[in-house]
Amino acid sequence: MNRMGGAALNSDDALRLLEQIMLSKSSTLGVMYLDWPLLSQLMPSTGMQKYREIAGSSNTFRSNENFAAEFYKMTQRLSDHELIEAIAAKLAGELSTILLIPVQKIDINQSIYDLGLDSLMGLEMVLAIETKFGVQLPVMTLSSASTLFQVSELVIKKLKGETTDLETNNPDEQYLD
Repeated sequence: MNRMGGAALNSDDALRLLEQIMLSKSSTLGVMYLDWPLLSQLMPSTGMQKYREIAGSSNTFRSNENFAAEFYKMTQRLSDHELIEAIAAKLAGELSTILLIPVQKIDINQSIYDLGLDSLMGLEMVLAIETKFGVQLPVMTLSSASTLFQVSELVIKKLKGETTDLETNNPDEQYLD
């Protein structure tokens, strides 16, 4: 459920909210915590007018402008190799969550498929990259760039607005929308 933008309620919140619902005497109320930015990426219909009030109350979204500024600062203070390692460390955290293995067991130079990634998990990884960094990579990128170090290089190129070799060689590549 976390990967889809939802989260479980803790017992204190659940009991407090249940009391509020019972006092309202409405049988049509429900409660769920949502990561609206993540949910809106997975469900395009969330952009419809009927969801504007919910979307407007979301304060968890980190804007692309803020991330762009943060990334720019990173490019100024880190060498290219340090930047790749910083991005790879963030990707390792995502991969750790997807594969359900400790992040310490992930070597950024080892094939992610050797670590246990399958095609469905690959889709999750591409979605995580898009969510975390705001860049779209072709789904097949993970086949060509199979280490986190290589994927990090591609993410950095996309963040800098550069065209990757994969896009040049495969113009018909499908993106995860």
